[in-house]
Amino acid sequence: MQRDSITLPGLWANRSFERVAPPITVLIVDDDDVGAEALSAALAVEGFRTAVATGGYAVFRTHLGWTPHVVILDLEMPECDGFTVAEAMRGSGRFARVPIIAHTSLEEADVIERGMAVQIDAFCRKGSSLSSLLSLIAHMTPAPAPQVWSSKARNVGRRRWVARSRYGGPALQPVNIGRGDENHARSSRRAPPFLGGSGE
Repeated sequence: MQRDSITLPGLWANRSFERVAPPITVLIVDDDDVGAEALSAALAVEGFRTAVATGGYAVFRTHLGWTPHVVILDLEMPECDGFTVAEAMRGSGRFARVPIIAHTSLEEADVIERGMAVQIDAFCRKGSSLSSLLSLIAHMTPAPAPQVWSSKARNVGRRRWVARSRYGGPALQPVNIGRGDENHARSSRRAPPFLGGSGE
C-alpha cells in the first residue's frame, strides 16, 4: 500500500515496500569494521540474519547466497563511497528494489539531496538509538498479509513446518565479508554479481 505522507523520522522514500517473511536479512556496508560488527551483533540479537561488507568495493567483489531484504549503507568510505554503491545497486536487477538506509555520521540535511538522487530510501545517523534503525527496518519489511486457510490446509502446513524445523533448518548466524575474511574475494576482478558478473 502506498503511503500518502511520510511520518517516520529518517524516511525519505514515499513508496511501497515488498512484504517479507522472517528471517529478515540485512547487509551492512561500512569501512569501519569494528562498528559494523557491533551493529551486526546487535541486529543478530534482534533476530535478523546479517552480513558485513567492509567497504564499498567489498560489495562488488562478494557473492552472497541470498539477496538482503535491507541494506544499511555507510556514505563516507574511501575509494568507493555509499552514493556510488547505491547508484550501482539501483542500476542492477537484483538490488533495484532493495530498501537502502544511509547510516552515517553526517547530518541528514547534508546528504538528503544527493542520497535521494541515487534512490536511497532512508537515513539513520550513527550514534542514534537502535530503536530508530529498527523502526525503519520494520517499515521497510512489512509482514506478509495473513492468510485464511481451511483446517485441513492448516494441519498440512503445520506438519511441514515441524518437519523442516526438526531436520536441520539453517542456523541464523552473522556472516562476515571484508578485510581479513576468507570469503572476501579481494583478488577477484570479475564484475559484481548485481552488475552482471557471476560473483563466483
